[in-house]
Amino acid sequence: MFGDAPVSGGPRRAAEGTLSVMAAAPDRDYAAALPVLRALASAADDRSMRVGTAWGLGSALKSVNQCLAGIHIAAAAEALVFAQRSGLELDAVVRAIVPAAGNSWMFEDRAPRMLQALRAIANAEVNGGGDSDSTLVRTEMPEVKSALQIFVKDLKIVRDECHAQGAPSPLAECALTMFERARELGLAHSDDSSVIHAYARKEEQPVEVYDEPRHRLVFRN
Repeated sequence: MFGDAPVSGGPRRAAEGTLSVMAAAPDRDYAAALPVLRALASAADDRSMRVGTAWGLGSALKSVNQCLAGIHIAAAAEALVFAQRSGLELDAVVRAIVPAAGNSWMFEDRAPRMLQALRAIANAEVNGGGDSDSTLVRTEMPEVKSALQIFVKDLKIVRDECHAQGAPSPLAECALTMFERARELGLAHSDDSSVIHAYARKEEQPVEVYDEPRHRLVFRN
């Protein structure tokens, strides 16, 4: 028996037997694996779990899923920091977005943990900690439901597979950059919602320093 059947849903849905399964296998092999897949999956019917008969199609779909998931998490973080810098009350932002067109499953799921991170960062700044890397790592972190490092790995796979297939991947690569920045802050094993730390850091503004006054030079013939 041979096939591939990646899953999505994390530890909680695995324990509940409600994972999303993306299986690809020849008919005979798929039929043999079906009892196990049914025990794992939330699918309403067996057809929704099967994406093809050729090995590798399940893994291809998993990469597509992770492309969307990683981009949506990064987009949620970007939007919430944008809202914060705009002076909006963040709980009100989440309440307004969830029923609106801008919502996504990832926004609805990750936003509460992202707000927790933003409040911890704000408290650290008020208490004189600034927004240094060490301060961000010391802030109270949300429960780890899916480690940030997983999306560094998965988005690298997405990037490489897109390149191999000749598909553009600018959004996935931007999201990867932000997850990598968060990892550099020491957050690799924190919840993936902690990518918001990479957005929340205030960029240092360059300051021009001149040793002597500048002069305008005018040359005439």
